[in-house]
Amino acid sequence: MKPIFAVPIDDKVLIHSPLQKISALVNPTAALMIRDAVLFDQEPHEKVNALCKALNARPFEVPQPRTGSLQAPMFLGLIPVYGSMTGCIFTDCTAGAEAESVMSLETARQALDAYFELLTRAGQPLADIRIFGAEAFPALDVLFFTEAYARQRAEQENLALHLTLVTDGHLPIKIARWVGDHFNDVTLSLEGLQGVGEDETFDPFEPSISSQVFDNACIFSDSPGDLTLRVCTTRRTINHMGDIAAWIVSSFVPNVVCYQSWMPKCGSGEGLGAVDPVAFARAFNQAAYELEAHGILACHNPVDFHTPRLSACPVGEDALIISPEGRINACPLPLSVWQSESLPFQIGAVSPEGFEIDPVALNDIRALTVLKSPVCEDCISLFHCAGGCYVNNPREGQSGRFSDRCLQTRLVTISNLLRAMDQYEAARDWLDHYDAASHDHKVAKDRLKDFK
Repeated sequence: MKPIFAVPIDDKVLIHSPLQKISALVNPTAALMIRDAVLFDQEPHEKVNALCKALNARPFEVPQPRTGSLQAPMFLGLIPVYGSMTGCIFTDCTAGAEAESVMSLETARQALDAYFELLTRAGQPLADIRIFGAEAFPALDVLFFTEAYARQRAEQENLALHLTLVTDGHLPIKIARWVGDHFNDVTLSLEGLQGVGEDETFDPFEPSISSQVFDNACIFSDSPGDLTLRVCTTRRTINHMGDIAAWIVSSFVPNVVCYQSWMPKCGSGEGLGAVDPVAFARAFNQAAYELEAHGILACHNPVDFHTPRLSACPVGEDALIISPEGRINACPLPLSVWQSESLPFQIGAVSPEGFEIDPVALNDIRALTVLKSPVCEDCISLFHCAGGCYVNNPREGQSGRFSDRCLQTRLVTISNLLRAMDQYEAARDWLDHYDAASHDHKVAKDRLKDFK
């Protein structure tokens, strides 16, 4: 059955075909006409004929898992040390951090050599290298070495080079300026905003992030590269999401602001409080509207409604993420975190001879797609969320029966689609009316075939 979805939005229905990138807001009668014409081969009514033609004409290009030998890795990731200087529970690579071994320069060199050799053999034009967390001083040597050596190798092989740093912002000012001048992208977690009290007034003149993080965010904002700001929302800050968005707009010039919500598996976070998924969707819709009015993309992990996909993260996309000890993993989280969930995310190791890849492990990881997740198959977020984080979002369960995390993602996806059609008010009003007491909002089948 064609992956077309239909979601009631008050007195309208959102029709969405993610693989064809078609969305429309129609009345319920038109939705039934579209269902019968597109799925059951009935003659379309003239009022919906154009939309039915588009839904029938454009091909459904279902994403496919990668196959064959490793030739086009998504990126090379280096984790110089697990655990940031502050131990922020919202920085992905610090959750459940292991003993603080630091990557040696030799391991970094071997990984870079193997990566550039792989790209050259496969005829790939771009080297995409990402460094996750280098705030601790022992890891700064790896940061400096990687930037210099990668540029040297890229020039030798005549490849374009794209460098990204993912950081909590606790870098010395001089180093932050150097990063701003030498890296194409910086992803910065605004750690500290989650400490604003829910009954307090957000004061844009006294932000709760440290002065060092604020100053570095300003440096990255003024640098030639792109800046992504990550903001974690807790129950204590959810009422401030719009205020925080306005503060970001007035303080920085980011390309993207990525909102994450704290829920139980994210970290310790005692006293911060898990976020109500409906309240988060309402607040996100308002914050996103504020940001998008200033040309800033607002996103919520793991939702991407621009590009259909089978995985919400690097897992299954042949990313090569090197741990401090030289393991090659598909996931940036520490080994202990994903092993506790019985997830086989190690695909090899770095050696003086290059990448030692286990082909069986590689193909097993590639096969972990959302298409094998029963709980996801009837959700409108199927190809946008792609099941979410493998560690934090278990995929067992009945189709259409959502966890809080799933419900939140579904609501954000729908509001994103509506705003993309200039229907912010429709999204706002629908979310305002979305009441758990009126119906079981955790059970829904969004497929057009199930619309009645």
